Amino acid sequence: MDIQEANKMLDEADKMQMFMEKNDSGSRKIEHPEDYELCTFDGVTAATVYIGGFANLKLANGSLKWRIDKAMGEQCYNPYNVLTLKEIQTQLSNQYGGHCPMITIFMESPLSGAILQYGNYGDDWWQVGSLMGYA
Repeated sequence: MDIQEANKMLDEADKMQMFMEKNDSGSRKIEHPEDYELCTFDGVTAATVYIGGFANLKLANGSLKWRIDKAMGEQCYNPYNVLTLKEIQTQLSNQYGGHCPMITIFMESPLSGAILQYGNYGDDWWQVGSLMGYA
């Protein structure tokens, strides 16, 4: 890993912390889901969206209409698919007749990652776990 990749990973970690407020259980509430962007894969970070909780996960990436973010793609030499947490929530709610199912997202980079959930603790997004990364 070169210094540029390491700096990008640190920037991503800082960005994740900016959107979260910690509670006593160790989970973190995500304060601005309309600003929290995820991408399917940007060359470093990958997000996978599921419907349901841990006992019954169903892959949802294919049912979402991802935006192509060409500006961000220029940073990693190819455009990639991006959505905010709020956009994911809205699209899945529309697909399920106005009622949003529980959503679980695994977001990983080489050395760290996060598990995000919506619908398990009311109408809020939470980081409910962390991952060691895929490297």
